Amino acid sequence: MFLSEGLFYEIDITQLGLWILLYKIKLRKEDWYRVPLNMLMFLIISLGSAFVYYQLGGVHGREILQSPQAIGAAVVYALVQIALNQSFVKGISNWLYKKHEPWVTLGDVWEYFTSLAILPLGFLLFLLYVDIGAQALLFVGLPFLIVSATLGYLHHSRTMNGYLRKSGEIGQELASFAMVDQVLDIFTKRVKPLFEADELYILDVEDKETLTLIRKVDGEGMTKNERRDVTNIASISRETWHNQKGCIYRDRRFWNISMERYKQMKKESAMAVPMFRFGKVVGVITLFSSRKRNFSKPQFQLLKILSNYLAIAIENARVYEKLKDSEERCGLTGVNNYRYLEKVISSYGNNAVFSVIMMDLDHFK
Repeated sequence: MFLSEGLFYEIDITQLGLWILLYKIKLRKEDWYRVPLNMLMFLIISLGSAFVYYQLGGVHGREILQSPQAIGAAVVYALVQIALNQSFVKGISNWLYKKHEPWVTLGDVWEYFTSLAILPLGFLLFLLYVDIGAQALLFVGLPFLIVSATLGYLHHSRTMNGYLRKSGEIGQELASFAMVDQVLDIFTKRVKPLFEADELYILDVEDKETLTLIRKVDGEGMTKNERRDVTNIASISRETWHNQKGCIYRDRRFWNISMERYKQMKKESAMAVPMFRFGKVVGVITLFSSRKRNFSKPQFQLLKILSNYLAIAIENARVYEKLKDSEERCGLTGVNNYRYLEKVISSYGNNAVFSVIMMDLDHFK
């Protein structure tokens, strides 16, 4: 657009593309400052690269094809635009967001490489546009869209493979713990940062009739040993339990639950999946985020896999705890037996000093 029509049209198209992208991202109100910031950034990039182009004797339209100097200026224009874009991105990241990132990373190298790879395609589109007009978009744009779709599918496949690998690692880790609290601890520790969630809830279904909150993790930390009956509280978790299928909401406007409690949470994205055991719902996992579009479909599929791992791990841990408790307690009185005493004594170690008091109750049967 710049080479054929000039700076004014290039600025208009760039700003329009920026608005479309920001609308697609669904910015939060506290991030609206990014709109003027990005508009100003891309305006400076357009003006800066155009200034260099004109200083090198650049022209527009068919005149470029008649001047080798203009062709060289077009190449320099594209390179300057790429360099200015990367410089602004790094500067804003380090100055505004205080991330203190290195100025050159592997991602930056890949960005330069892809931009340079597209450069010949853009120049070819310009040549065809000068010769045959808008039909050039069909001859060059359609194959480019097909390649882009193919790369998008490849990226999706690689993302899913990465998620499957992570789910396998988490599943193995869950299977290595024998106590329910340990299973819940490791699950919340791995899953919350994996999905970049602000809050995570794990609910247990007891006797097929009661929905109980057994673990909660939010900005204030992890809540343990809080078994709270939430059966009669309207929530996304209860809907998931009743419907026996998961749900994902990228914007609070699409939530089916409209209640003051959720409004006060100031959350945007939500995702919930049921935990199945032998075809029955035995629990629910629910995630919340203050960011719009925070959860994706690949993440939803990953959470469904992890929910099955968690359901199995919890069931195995409960069986172990029940067997362990039955071995260390008297079935008649519920008092710890000699196996429990041996375990306690052995836990002290060989060099420890301790005392034991033993009493016998006559005729106690």
